[in-house]
Amino acid sequence: MKHKNHKHSNHLSHYLISALALGAILFCITGCSKKTPREALENAYKKTFTQENPKETVLGLSEIKEAQNKDKAHSTGFSFAIQELTNEELGEYAGILSGLGLDIDMASDTKNRKSSALIDVNYGGTTYLSVGGQVNNSKLHLTAPQLLEGSLCVNLQTMNDDLESDSMMAELFDLYDITLPDSTGELITSLITPSSLISLGELASSWNDLDDAIVVETLDKKEVSLPKDISAKTVYRVIIPEEDYGEYMTAATLTMTEAINSLLTNMGIEDLGDVDENELKEVINDFTKELGDIVFIVSVTKDGYINYVTTSFEVDAASFEIEASFTGKKNPLEVVEIVAEAEIDGKKLEFECNESFDSKDQTMALSAEFILDGETLMDFSTEGTYTDIEKGKKYTLDFDYIELSLADLLSVSVAGNYYIDFTECDIPKLSGPEYNLFTMDEEEFSNLAFEIIGNLTSDPLLSGLMELLDIGF
Repeated sequence: MKHKNHKHSNHLSHYLISALALGAILFCITGCSKKTPREALENAYKKTFTQENPKETVLGLSEIKEAQNKDKAHSTGFSFAIQELTNEELGEYAGILSGLGLDIDMASDTKNRKSSALIDVNYGGTTYLSVGGQVNNSKLHLTAPQLLEGSLCVNLQTMNDDLESDSMMAELFDLYDITLPDSTGELITSLITPSSLISLGELASSWNDLDDAIVVETLDKKEVSLPKDISAKTVYRVIIPEEDYGEYMTAATLTMTEAINSLLTNMGIEDLGDVDENELKEVINDFTKELGDIVFIVSVTKDGYINYVTTSFEVDAASFEIEASFTGKKNPLEVVEIVAEAEIDGKKLEFECNESFDSKDQTMALSAEFILDGETLMDFSTEGTYTDIEKGKKYTLDFDYIELSLADLLSVSVAGNYYIDFTECDIPKLSGPEYNLFTMDEEEFSNLAFEIIGNLTSDPLLSGLMELLDIGF
């Protein structure tokens, strides 16, 4: 009997040890892998604004952005037509301009060094004038079919040699003492010179330092006052230290100045001069000390979505308060409201922006308003529908209307659309003669000018529009 009890006690101890071991493993899995406040907030950000963003789900915006970053061949463009225009300064011309529209179509094929842009000027639904530009390897072309058969042309590789000729353009350059870089490539490479690359590296390093310095803390919900319609499971405080964002501002300013100076120097233009880094740091340091740490309050729902962000600060006797609410039922980003208020020199400035998106109907609405001491300075609103969608490749946004009013100065309403398409790259083929602007002599240039003016005045649509607008030669 005693032997059996000892046996049972051994089994019991084994079970107890096994249970404790299992408990320790479970504790390690659940407790040791618990996310830090920063990791939890970063996951909420990704879920809300990237992974489950309703526009991302419908349109595939991240794939389109990636294609743009990789310079994939594509077409894009937009069009609009004025529906109504009111402006006291324009008088009767405001009514005449109603019906005026533009169609702009662009295409880019970076791999094959081709790109194009075409602008159609419309009135009352009729195209009056088309103006196009096209880059094909080293040649730049300008077209206007109603005014000129063929195209005006500049050879970017030979234009410096062309200016050594007896052309009219060479005479004009000499007359006004205009010089071009030794190589047109310098205009491009001047933006990314070795010194600029070093600065960009420093800027990236400063950004990484700023990102690492951001502090995220979990707050007691009872200590935070949230709007009544905001339900939060967790509330975070995000702190961006003044010293770190000050260093980033300094690096960004120096990088921008150096890039501009490099471009101006390579174009033969006097640069902006060197920036006194110590003086710049002192100015920015004074600003950041007055502003202090930038603090955001962020709330996250039980489903892991960010649904509210707010911040407030004071600078030079001016106070600012900004809050953003994301309250869509299926997804928070289906309904967005951003409100900002500022007190500056005793005056109250308010800004409100509302955006909605319906995933089912692919419809959108956006409105914004600026108010100063109770008076509306600017009012903007639009509604539209996404059509011709091929997720991650193309879509069109048809605007039912876009309305803008600026106090009592201007009121305009337009309709139109925007599109982007990575399934085709429509660069039209050029036809007709080429007129090289840098090699034409004065006689050739005069003949060309008379041809353009003759076509302009003889075209019934263009001449009628000029007469309507009281324009003549």
